[in-house]
Amino acid sequence: MTVLVDTNVLRQFEPRHAHHHAAVDSVVRLVLSDDPLFVTARNIAEFWASATGTPAQNGLGLTVAVATSEVDHVERVFSLLPDHPAIYGHWKRLVATQGVIGNQV
Repeated sequence: MTVLVDTNVLRQFEPRHAHHHAAVDSVVRLVLSDDPLFVTARNIAEFWASATGTPAQNGLGLTVAVATSEVDHVERVFSLLPDHPAIYGHWKRLVATQGVIGNQV
């Protein structure tokens, strides 16, 4: 079975969230299933907005460097279904080099 992972699974990077353990358990089960696992560029963009947003904005307040590291981890675990081959790489480069945070993403 092919699995498109919802952005909420990325709660695994938010240890204080009520759904953190469920997200971690879900990812472990999915990885162990050996089924192909996918995320979209939109999943990554939503995660970036939440990860780099301030706690006052219901975000995690992560730095651009930490958010980039977490996105790199997501890319190692899940396959990306890009909208167009050039769009995602360009987006990631822009947000990382320009320090885009929170809802500005």
